[in-house]
Amino acid sequence: MYRANKTKTNTHSRSSSYTGVKWSREYQKWYSSLNEKGVTYHCGFFDIDREAARARDMKIVQIGSAKPLQVLKRPT
Repeated sequence: MYRANKTKTNTHSRSSSYTGVKWSREYQKWYSSLNEKGVTYHCGFFDIDREAARARDMKIVQIGSAKPLQVLKRPT
């Protein structure tokens, strides 16, 4: 039986323009995470990618990271 070599293709159809936001095939929701100094912070699962990006921004502010915000504005 001959099996043709298949090239690996991106099978998920959802991608976000926000950094740190990805689509979960398992939960069929957007999730966000943040890596800071070797620690991964999981920010949750959301129906809309912008909500996931907002949660990531809130975590950035909460831990005092210098990473750029994507949805929120930095408190002054």
